[in-house]
Amino acid sequence: MSLYRVVIFTGTRRNSAALRDVVVRELRHERGLARAARVGLFVAVGNCPTGVDGDVRAWCAVNLPRSDWHVYEADWARHGKAAGPIRNRDMCRAHPDAAAIVGFPASWDREQSRGTWDCLDAADEMGLPKRIIGPEVWQ
Repeated sequence: MSLYRVVIFTGTRRNSAALRDVVVRELRHERGLARAARVGLFVAVGNCPTGVDGDVRAWCAVNLPRSDWHVYEADWARHGKAAGPIRNRDMCRAHPDAAAIVGFPASWDREQSRGTWDCLDAADEMGLPKRIIGPEVWQ
């Protein structure tokens, strides 16, 4: 049995108060599920300074011990445009036991939210359960 409920967060780079509210609601929901299971919450997230990544990191910095969340960085200098997909797969592979990947795409049109959909596709490749919170919820 794991000591943690592992959850991966991915999503749009857009900033909005409505998005932040929904992201925080999801983080609190996940923390509640972890507490109910009597385990800790471990959060994995990307390193974009804005949008979902930024909102998740800000919440984690206040609500979780630093050992209970990890930021996965994309090495744009080394990998160019492939850096995001490489990071997404690394993040999913690092957590094959993840309870969920929570995605916040900017659009249901995959071309308008390529990074988020790529991360969700990586989760599918690994058979990870996912929850998608569409833009109609937070826009």
